[in-house]
Amino acid sequence: TKDVAAKHPDVVAQVMQIMRDQHEYNPYCGAPVPTQPFALTDLHGAWVQTSLGTPAMTISVSNATDTQADLTLTCVEPCTCCNWRTAAGTVKKTAAGAADLDVRATGPQSF
Repeated sequence: TKDVAAKHPDVVAQVMQIMRDQHEYNPYCGAPVPTQPFALTDLHGAWVQTSLGTPAMTISVSNATDTQADLTLTCVEPCTCCNWRTAAGTVKKTAAGAADLDVRATGPQSF
């Protein structure tokens, strides 16, 4: 047998990087959800809601530190999927590295 990988470590490194970059988490085998470090400002931008066919919402982040930030959420028109138009609040990074959002949505049906 021949160890082709030993003769081409650069190709092996390249293939391994492609696999890391392209892999998507799948809970099929019971693997824990991977945690990746992120900045709270990474939440800023357009987000697609979970339900298919629903419009996106935008999240604006301000006054961000390493552990907390202020948020403004806006439902993108035509806003047919929910009973709120805007929301404001805060996000805090938990000890586990997750984002904990505390927001208040407003009209036509606030919550």
